[in-house]
Amino acid sequence: MAKDSGVKLHACSPTMGFMDVKEENLIPEVDDIVGASAFLS
Repeated sequence: MAKDSGVKLHACSPTMGFMDVKEENLIPEVDDIVGASAFLS
């Protein structure tokens, strides 16, 4: 429902590393993987 409204889903790369989550384990709706600096710039 959110994706239909134009919402972008981002996965946090440092958190993925800390929790040992691989890109292939993400849900298909995730648009990209970014770090915190992407949100601060």
